[in-house]
Amino acid sequence: MVRWYLTILIAVVACHGPFGTAPFDFKGKIALVTGGSRGIGLTIASELLSNGVRGITIVGVNVGKGTSAAKSLNQIFGHGKVIFIPADVGNSSALEDAFKLSFAHWKGLDIMINNAGIVNEVHPTLAINTNIVGTLQGTYLGFRYMSKSRGRRGGVILNVASVYGIEPLLFTPVYSGTKAWVIAFSRVMGLPDYYDYNGVRVLTLCPGLTDTEILDRVPFASKILDEFLPGLKERSVQILNNAPIQSVEVVGKGAITILGKGESGSVWVVEHEQVPYEVKFPDRESMKKI
Repeated sequence: MVRWYLTILIAVVACHGPFGTAPFDFKGKIALVTGGSRGIGLTIASELLSNGVRGITIVGVNVGKGTSAAKSLNQIFGHGKVIFIPADVGNSSALEDAFKLSFAHWKGLDIMINNAGIVNEVHPTLAINTNIVGTLQGTYLGFRYMSKSRGRRGGVILNVASVYGIEPLLFTPVYSGTKAWVIAFSRVMGLPDYYDYNGVRVLTLCPGLTDTEILDRVPFASKILDEFLPGLKERSVQILNNAPIQSVEVVGKGAITILGKGESGSVWVVEHEQVPYEVKFPDRESMKKI
């Protein structure tokens, strides 16, 4: 009797994924990607379509780039696969309107990618509004439009943070702080209690330095504050010039891997052109300094 029970239990576990969900299938799913008009967001959108997603809504503030991105993806993957809705993720009402329009268009939502993010140490409120408020609102709206407790289908949310939310970077204290917040917030919202009630996994992607517009040397240096540490702008450029920078393609493919198998609440790193690896956070008591 015991042997029979163990055989059934092993079979059930083998056929199910994170927290008892079936293995994630991208085919026929609907996704919403913030900051999806360029860089990591655009690459993730492309990878989602390559893996069978039926439709994607790109949300961003740059109308020209958003429209161009949607047009390009539709040319590659088929007419009507992608729509663009302009909205500032830091504006809660504008983002909610974007969700409403997207849901009305596709009649559903299964995948939410909170990718929009900026570096701006000179005007920290702008970074906080995009990186923190945008991710917060995007996650809450994702739950509202996907939660099984509301009669929806369930789904998955991927919040894009950074390795510098795990290991702070000298010249980006605000950026590092906002990404550390994203990691902590996502870990909590991904706990089994939330998953069991809503049927929505929450995952975190932490890319290393990636070849995107955010790293353009001159604009990047102009966003660095050296008021409290003279010469920091120049040092930031020197560090970037000597640092290994990965392609957006490896991050996009890594995101698909994480979405497919990541356990809710898990945190993953993609860096140095390598496959994703999961980060295990130590127990707080084990971190006591002796």
